[in-house]
Amino acid sequence: MLHIPVAFEAAWLLAALAQANHIVHLCSGSSVVCRLHASSITLGITSKNDQILTGTDMKDVYKGNEAMTPIRWKQRLENLQKAQLRLSKACAQKKYNELELAGLVQTFEFTFELTWKTLKDLLNFEGFDAASPRSVIRTALEAKHLNAAQCETLLEALIKRNLLTHTYDEAQVLQAQLLIKESFGPTITNVTEYLTKKSGNDEFN
Repeated sequence: MLHIPVAFEAAWLLAALAQANHIVHLCSGSSVVCRLHASSITLGITSKNDQILTGTDMKDVYKGNEAMTPIRWKQRLENLQKAQLRLSKACAQKKYNELELAGLVQTFEFTFELTWKTLKDLLNFEGFDAASPRSVIRTALEAKHLNAAQCETLLEALIKRNLLTHTYDEAQVLQAQLLIKESFGPTITNVTEYLTKKSGNDEFN
């Protein structure tokens, strides 16, 4: 049995623990007990005096608390979709003057930030514990939200983003232009398309 302090509003996160084959008991005033059965998940919510208030399928509990616990990763995804479109338009340009090139780099930095943060919100929703960009990208690979090539490309994009954020060197910017157009941009597009599809197919819709 696991004892994890948690706010009552976050009880639906127990869905991510279903694969662990544990009985999970959460305490914060009320108690939430999750039991994994052969074909279903049963959730019992118990008051301080141990009176059972409700027992239901996890999906119903999630839907009942949807107003209190909006799906953050889908909200973030909406911003990522808009940023990815702007990045794609910027990458489609044939030539850049100095200001346009700086705009391309800034658009990439902003879109990359939204990419890893959307993955982070999705992973947190699924019960993974990842906070830094590097750990999020690696965990997304483990969770099969990224393939190996995408993971490697995003890790390289992270390094390049960090360099461009703290230094300005014309040679690095020109190198970044090629990487953004030929590697980083297409990978972000593929990840955004995957997340968009996953959002539409989410079982909790």
